[in-house]
Amino acid sequence: MMVSNNEHFKYPALSHNDSIRTFTLARPDDDGTIRAHVSCARLHDRPAYSALFYVWGEASHDDPELVVNGQPYRVTRSLHAALSYLASSRRTPSSG
Repeated sequence: MMVSNNEHFKYPALSHNDSIRTFTLARPDDDGTIRAHVSCARLHDRPAYSALFYVWGEASHDDPELVVNGQPYRVTRSLHAALSYLASSRRTPSSG
């Protein structure tokens, strides 16, 4: 298991006053690991996104981890369950 230290997580700075951070989920790995990427998008560019409303709580040392931007990130069990469901239900890109 990875050792996560959420205090040191680095995310991209917002470069414009109409910028938002997006959290893109990948399909879970074979072992169930949830991977995601945080990046910036400008609202002016009308990016496609869905919103998940969530109050970030304090994760404890025995709560599950995600991998965000290649770094381990510990989250509460309820958030992990929601993200696991969303990541598992992602459609695979069609070939045609």
